Amino acid sequence: MKRLFFVLIFVFAGLSVKATGQMADYVFVDGEEWYLLGRPIGADTMLYFGVRASFQGAYCESTGNWDGFVAYWSIMDGLIILDSIKFLNANKNCEFDKLPDSVLQKVFKKYYVKGRIVAGWVNGTLRLAKGNMIYYFNGGFLRNYETEMHITVERGRVVETKLFNNRVAEDGFAFEDLQQEYWDSLSFSFRHFANSYRELDSVNRIYVEIDDIDIDSTGHLNDVPKVKVHLVQGNRERVPETVIEQLEQEFKKMLMAIPKWKVYCINGKYRTLYHGWTMPIRLKINNE
Repeated sequence: MKRLFFVLIFVFAGLSVKATGQMADYVFVDGEEWYLLGRPIGADTMLYFGVRASFQGAYCESTGNWDGFVAYWSIMDGLIILDSIKFLNANKNCEFDKLPDSVLQKVFKKYYVKGRIVAGWVNGTLRLAKGNMIYYFNGGFLRNYETEMHITVERGRVVETKLFNNRVAEDGFAFEDLQQEYWDSLSFSFRHFANSYRELDSVNRIYVEIDDIDIDSTGHLNDVPKVKVHLVQGNRERVPETVIEQLEQEFKKMLMAIPKWKVYCINGKYRTLYHGWTMPIRLKINNE
């Protein structure tokens, strides 16, 4: 008899931002403080490196703040205003220290207008948030709060504002709540998986990409999820393409067997939240 040992670890595939959650900037709207889920200074590469250079090498980086600084903003007269920057000062035990206004004015000289730094380099949508966090993914600014405000900006001027109230609409299965016991309860049997596909004897690890999970507002699937299997370790050439296609069908059945998915109402849309998940499955098969 053969015994199959496996480890399931969910990771974010294709993450283009930092691999850990990053500290937000702050913005004041009508005197009220909001998180600004992004780093608008980074929209201009020269400004970003100008800010970093102003620290004269005496700054720290952390897993929660790879940039080494946090910016504070205001929305006044319909304009995005940069008020101040605090950086992690290496000369002060990596505590936050305010960048002098004189240095700030020098770096942002081009955008200094009537005693204010107007963020004229910023275009697109900025995402503001406050309240309790209802969803978190350990990457960049991939998280959602109870209240979010999306502001469309053109050359530093706010041209449109949308307010959203986010919530968990229906409880159910969610990748971020994954427990090993839940997978064990699914109809897909990994022992059957090993016994049915002897070609996998030559494979040590496979990756399963899961994408395009389309659910309705009640947590039920609208369509079959997209699944792609990759053989990444072992003698992959010994596994026929037809077997890989069969594996993909097996994993689709596993996902389809989930009775109900967790539903979030995020920014006016019902969805399950995930970010291009992959399942690395390490196979170790020993003869008994």
